[in-house]
Amino acid sequence: MQRDFEKEDFILLDTKLEEALKQGKTTFKIHMMAFDEVPNYEQHINKYERLSKYRIRHVYDGGYYVFHIEK
Repeated sequence: MQRDFEKEDFILLDTKLEEALKQGKTTFKIHMMAFDEVPNYEQHINKYERLSKYRIRHVYDGGYYVFHIEK
């Protein structure tokens, strides 16, 4: 059975996004190791940002991907 890495990445990003929104935050962070050994994870992140109903952009900062949310 082949893993669907894109789906797994989207679930992770959705979970972190929803947590941030519930807490009234405009940013959330994911440690780079969450994507360890995931092929094409950068493409998954970019696709997630494009498809989101929120305007999201990310930067890499000291081992973390920091996502900024604009409603």
